[in-house]
Amino acid sequence: MKFKDSLIGVDVSLALCAQTEPDLYFPEGTAGSITRQVLEAKKLCFECPILNLCFESAIKTPMIEDWGVWGGTSRNERTTMRRKPHVLKEHQKKIKEAEDANRIEEKAA
Repeated sequence: MKFKDSLIGVDVSLALCAQTEPDLYFPEGTAGSITRQVLEAKKLCFECPILNLCFESAIKTPMIEDWGVWGGTSRNERTTMRRKPHVLKEHQKKIKEAEDANRIEEKAA
């Protein structure tokens, strides 16, 4: 299964990455600039309404071009999560907390 096929039926136009500069999610450059870009991309991911769907698709679909930030994770993080279920569960907990916080913010707005 391809990553894009795992998002069939999802309105990806709602994704924050679809509304921002795509290069942010595929950083290039020096180590310092890449680190800053990855952190900024992850921050946006955790505000995204389809964070969980994106993450679940990314973790279940090892891609040929398995790089970039997807579902609030880097390539190295996803690789670790595929091998270490406890790390995966920790990230899933963070996603749940972010989704709950986003719902509270939406209700307050």
